[in-house]
Amino acid sequence: MSNVVLKADGTVKLPADVRRAAGFKPGDRFTWVPRGNTIVLVPVLTIAQLRGIAEGADTSSLREP
Repeated sequence: MSNVVLKADGTVKLPADVRRAAGFKPGDRFTWVPRGNTIVLVPVLTIAQLRGIAEGADTSSLREP
């Protein structure tokens, strides 16, 4: 577990071991999602990264006849 410090300008630096474990790369974009007194860091995916995400999903029950 790595500790970080919130700087006066509001920035937080993600430690290298956390970035490597999560596969984060320079230029990646994120959204902060508050959950009570916890904050979840969620990567923002591009359309290209989302392509094929639902491949093989059964959509037969999603619409009324």
